[in-house]
Amino acid sequence: MKFVLNIYRCKFVVLTVSVFVLFCANHTAFINNAVEAGPGMQQEIREWDVGPGNKFLTIDSSQNRAIKFWSKDGRAMPTFKCDDKVASAAFSSDGKFFAVGIVGNAVKLWSLDGKTRRTLNGRSGKITDKANSVAFSADGKLLAAGFDNKLVKIWTTNGRPVNTLNKHKDKVKAVAFSADGKTLASGSDDKTVRLWNMEGRCAHTINCGGRVLCLDVSPDSKLIAAGMDNSIVKIWNSGGKFIRELKGHTGPVNSVSFSPNSKLIVTGSDDKTAKLWGIDGRQLKTFKGHNEAVNSVDFNANGELIASGADDKEVGLWKLDGELSKVLKDHLGRVTAVTFNHNGSVVATCGE
Repeated sequence: MKFVLNIYRCKFVVLTVSVFVLFCANHTAFINNAVEAGPGMQQEIREWDVGPGNKFLTIDSSQNRAIKFWSKDGRAMPTFKCDDKVASAAFSSDGKFFAVGIVGNAVKLWSLDGKTRRTLNGRSGKITDKANSVAFSADGKLLAAGFDNKLVKIWTTNGRPVNTLNKHKDKVKAVAFSADGKTLASGSDDKTVRLWNMEGRCAHTINCGGRVLCLDVSPDSKLIAAGMDNSIVKIWNSGGKFIRELKGHTGPVNSVSFSPNSKLIVTGSDDKTAKLWGIDGRQLKTFKGHNEAVNSVDFNANGELIASGADDKEVGLWKLDGELSKVLKDHLGRVTAVTFNHNGSVVATCGE
């Protein structure tokens, strides 16, 4: 799954959630209960209510940079320490592992039972370089990361290096595995998307015409979508054949996500909007409500809700017909990413 990130200041909030994920630092609305977070943490755990049956817990642990997981009844699960600035993060789809890409050209990997903790190095690079994107394979056995040093690295989740992919000519901004386990897609500032097989061979190099800021592979593994700095989203099939462009944004496209049934795409842009598209290229809805750039968008598990996070410190929850279901405010900084998990059980976030 995708994960929330903050490349400047490491503030971790971990949620148990039945609907969505958001970044919250100053919780002033929809609060049911608040309890002390525990010795030495100096924060609160708060229970939020966003509608019937939709509750979750948050903890602000910025002072000690701890990543904590909590059960619905407030029982503390393993705590993960991260003393580095976080650039990207992800859960494995099997729920066993959690990874963060950090400034310092490395990835930190934990098992969610707290027994395994590893640092996976991204080889050469400046100390300020970072792992811009991390992704697990669908079976949870592999972890890939894209780095500022132009490399894509792949490891097993026990920390064994599998491959280093070195064909990109500029920073690698996005990586994603296909659900069928046959392809790893990577997108770069060199204006290309590369499709790799699991042996590490670059099967296709796609010239995009713009810096690639984000990408996603459809859940049915048939399509790849990439958002670029020229305001265009492009779609290809799994063989690298161009399908179509999505034109409608007027600013760089920061986030793209396929619906669970692979029939819809949602995008978020610097133009302050999110847009809903059919894979046939039709623009179905424009979600207007944010006052600044939309950094991240995502569908929930059943594809009936869309979350959007923006520089205006707000998270929007949208129905597919364009209705703004709820606005979540009072985050103290910009919302850099939002994500739904696969089963609505345990989710972690990092935000400003």
